[in-house]
Amino acid sequence: MTTPIRHLAHFSWGMLRASVDDPQITTFAEAVPRVNARAEDSPGFVWRFGDERPPAEAAGWPLFDDDRIIASFSVWEPPEALKALVYRGSHGAF
Repeated sequence: MTTPIRHLAHFSWGMLRASVDDPQITTFAEAVPRVNARAEDSPGFVWRFGDERPPAEAAGWPLFDDDRIIASFSVWEPPEALKALVYRGSHGAF
């Protein structure tokens, strides 16, 4: 009997204090590519929505016609791998 592969689909969204291009958001916006790269290099990472988009759009996509609302969607196996990324390192700082 083979063990089934378990994937965890992770969707998160949030509202920024200001538009992505506002200076208040610079630190966060500049960290997104670095945090995404760390996620992609992490054990258990399977896929992230946005891989095929330009880096400027990698933080999320406009939701509800409001550029302050950003989102991310990724897939992990096993779920513990996502937990390790979220609660350790640079991701957790944000």
